[in-house]
Amino acid sequence: MSLRKIKSASTLGDLASALSEAARTLPTDLNKITQDVAKYATQRLIYETPVDTSQALSNWQVGLSVGSTLQLPAYFIGDSGSTQNISAVTALGAAYQQIARKKYGMNLVIYNNLKYINKLNAGASQQADANYVNKIVEDAENVADAALRAYLNGN
Repeated sequence: MSLRKIKSASTLGDLASALSEAARTLPTDLNKITQDVAKYATQRLIYETPVDTSQALSNWQVGLSVGSTLQLPAYFIGDSGSTQNISAVTALGAAYQQIARKKYGMNLVIYNNLKYINKLNAGASQQADANYVNKIVEDAENVADAALRAYLNGN
């Protein structure tokens, strides 16, 4: 990390060099942190969404800059969670492809357009606690905060 060099700079020349390097690498470093947090959040959303037919977990999507109104069928239609793993792996793969396309300055939007996702989040299924989506978002914010603090500390 170039920020570590800032802390250890012993001359003004060293400091100037370290600041220049930090300015050059900052966009890439911050983009990587954003991508890592998005992967964390998306994985949790997909794997912690209650499952019957796999449609709800299959509809966790990632958009660059904006979402869409697209509602997807289940990647693999099942019954009583029978296709949860294969659908989750497929949904996660699609999300990770979008996340990998993100460039510095672009927003990532994680969304689920199914009308009943709000009911699932409200506790309509015994498979997940009420407000599980809110909890995952809160946890992702904490992960982002920790990653930024570590980065700013030169780790």
